[in-house]
Amino acid sequence: GCMEITKPGSYTLSKEITPEGSSSSCIKIKSSDVKISCTSNGKIKGSEGSGKGYGIYTEGSLSNHLEGIEITGCDISGFGDGIDFNYADKSHISKNTVHDNSYYGIYLYESSSNTITANTVTGNSDRGILLSYSSSNNIISENTLKDNKDYEIRFTDSSKGNTGCFNDIGDITKVHLGTGLGNYIGVKEGDQCGDSKTCYGDMTGKTSCDAFGCCDNSIVEPGTINGCMEITKPGSYTLSKEITHDGSSDSCIKIKSSDVKISCTSEGKIKGSRYDIGIYAEGSSSNHLEGIEITGCDISGFEYGIDFYCADKSHISKNTVHDNSYYGIYLYESSSNTITANTVTGNSDRGILLSYSS
Repeated sequence: GCMEITKPGSYTLSKEITPEGSSSSCIKIKSSDVKISCTSNGKIKGSEGSGKGYGIYTEGSLSNHLEGIEITGCDISGFGDGIDFNYADKSHISKNTVHDNSYYGIYLYESSSNTITANTVTGNSDRGILLSYSSSNNIISENTLKDNKDYEIRFTDSSKGNTGCFNDIGDITKVHLGTGLGNYIGVKEGDQCGDSKTCYGDMTGKTSCDAFGCCDNSIVEPGTINGCMEITKPGSYTLSKEITHDGSSDSCIKIKSSDVKISCTSEGKIKGSRYDIGIYAEGSSSNHLEGIEITGCDISGFEYGIDFYCADKSHISKNTVHDNSYYGIYLYESSSNTITANTVTGNSDRGILLSYSS
């Protein structure tokens, strides 16, 4: 039934539940690293006719943001807000059906670096998805948003760097991206006013949608690595062949999301031409990545084999990193990582270098 979750762990809902007594909210999350998944019978419904409270609510705080929350596959209706993230970062909302709530379908309040993916958000009486109070650097992709009364998607002006592609939006005139820098939303082929290369929002310094990865194949689903690529979604990726970097970018595999796992089979080799980086985890001083795993890869011929820039709580293991022109493994401003059981040989400067890292 409805509950308060105070411990990390995985929780499954396989039946319909409704708040009881005086409570109008159902599931409150007060811990990081909580995963809620619903089966096809897992439905969260508001009290009959109440239209109040929250279906699922994360209760972080200004001084203690939650992280690692996952909400997957739930049907949520009849509340004030369906899913409400308060002070929750680096988390995932995916494959939910959030409908017929009296205010917002999905609401993020001071919550950043989250993914909102493949949800169906319809028939909410105010806004489908709302990002407010400096909710920034979130990815909103592959969602269906239709028949939400005031806005399908709305960002407040303090929210910046929110992006997304392949969204099926019922009425593009009900998308408001605010004035925050770097906000854009792409729509899939067949949407009103759109095709597979149509984007809306801040295109400062961009020449086309393709140039910054909106609505093209640079948004890659987890799965098989077939060539050099940029990874912007959490998930597990496998390399089972040799790939070579052509020097057209600063790295062969660039990781821009937390919770990315790259594993290589015995045939998985990443080769360069004496320049750039083999695998590059690109965080920033204000947004460190976490949960990166690089396992079993053979990396050679670059300047740096593996480069972690602002990446914490991650793992580099069982790789062979050799014959690079500067460093085999380089960590910059990256802490609480494990570097285990790697073979690091023949690099022209340093095997493993840690700089500004603890």
